[in-house]
Amino acid sequence: MIYTFENVTLDTEAVTIRDDDQARPCEPKAFALLQALIENRERVISKDELIDSIWNGRIVSESALNSCVSAARRAVGDDGRSQHIIRTVPKRGFRFVAEVTCDQAEELEEQPPESSRPPSIAVMPFRNLSNDSEQDFLADGMLEDLVMTLSRIRWLVVIGSGTMFTYRGQQPASNEVATDLDVRYLLSGNVRKSNDRVRISVQLFDCDERRAIWADLYDRKAEDIFDVQDDITRRVGAAVEHELARAEQTRAARTRPENLDAWLAYQMAISRLRSGDAAADLDAIIRFFDQAIVLDPRFALAHAGRAFVEYWRYIEGLGDIDLKFAFERAHQAVSLDALNRALELNPSFAWSHHLLGITHITLGETGAARKNVKTAIRLSPRDTLIGIFYAAVSLCCLADGDYLHCVQWGRRAIAYPQPRWIHAYVLSALGHLGDRSEAREILTLISRVRPDFSLAYIDENFRILKSDSRDRFLGGLRLAGLRET
Repeated sequence: MIYTFENVTLDTEAVTIRDDDQARPCEPKAFALLQALIENRERVISKDELIDSIWNGRIVSESALNSCVSAARRAVGDDGRSQHIIRTVPKRGFRFVAEVTCDQAEELEEQPPESSRPPSIAVMPFRNLSNDSEQDFLADGMLEDLVMTLSRIRWLVVIGSGTMFTYRGQQPASNEVATDLDVRYLLSGNVRKSNDRVRISVQLFDCDERRAIWADLYDRKAEDIFDVQDDITRRVGAAVEHELARAEQTRAARTRPENLDAWLAYQMAISRLRSGDAAADLDAIIRFFDQAIVLDPRFALAHAGRAFVEYWRYIEGLGDIDLKFAFERAHQAVSLDALNRALELNPSFAWSHHLLGITHITLGETGAARKNVKTAIRLSPRDTLIGIFYAAVSLCCLADGDYLHCVQWGRRAIAYPQPRWIHAYVLSALGHLGDRSEAREILTLISRVRPDFSLAYIDENFRILKSDSRDRFLGGLRLAGLRET
């Protein structure tokens, strides 16, 4: 059912709230409270009835209910003073008082189906393990900053810090919090400060699997506590995004293909794209992206992923490409706000930095490219496609004539299966350096792992570098002895 009141639209099937066609954030419990109030708007609903409806009769504090009411009011532009939508009836309960019209949900078919809702996470208040109560500000600051950082991950639903602060000083079981807040993941941590050092530990918990899926410990000198807090927040945000993506891909892999919803089909495509043999699995990757788009035509990330496949095929020279199709998918993705202002919205997303670096390479801006790709490496040092990051730095060095560093970064990349052109980067640099001995070793390796490589093949299929850097690349290959055809 779709309810409309004061320019706000509440869709109970899509579980969304919109204000003048703009999505408004709303925590799951707050949405449930709004739905209960609006469906019973002809009367006052008691606090006990709301608790029984939203928390399934479990015992919760009155402050938790009041916090949920406040979150519901914020979601629809109300507040405790004006109460023009949700009114408190002293000693009795609450009532929905705004004028409402309702329609069947089918009339808003453009809303994404519930099956493609992304995963959700709550950040528990960090515990201050120091003997100094003045360090509570550091623990509270970690919660605030992590909620803000994780909220920039567009595919992740993050419970607001106002709700999470109601758990301060408590140690509830993880499954209880997950049930209360309707979330799949929990992030918790401890803060300990002693003299000039601060130690922060964090743990990511999968509530469905009932197990920790990631943990880390950060030990820093507390010279500037705010700098320390900012640095750790960025690193935790990047690590959590990476680990959540892996967990969601594992979840997708356990689902039969015919039972995949849009979100899981997208995760299957991403999982295969990040595998060691993605080039040989392109048909399946495309099929899963297309499946996600069919299931949810407004799924922006799926459109973006489909566009990236065509872009990747173009860069890597992998067969026939359809750039017109790629531009159409990219335009659709941007119009749905998937990649638009990606780094501004999520500065911890390593792949945004990497792809921006590749774009700088194609423009001949190798200094900016190196900075972006090295940032990607710092943010995601255990990325399954780290070899592609290393290869991009190697290419920047080659384009700049920095042959020694090209070889050094290239050696790191060669250990991974994904970078298609990395052997050629290293070989070209060795040719310019006059290192015939190692060049022969790379030529032998190329003949085994890349038998299609030749000057003619690379000249036809390699499309990244501008003309002067491209001439340097091919010239080095010729000096190293790569065959012409």
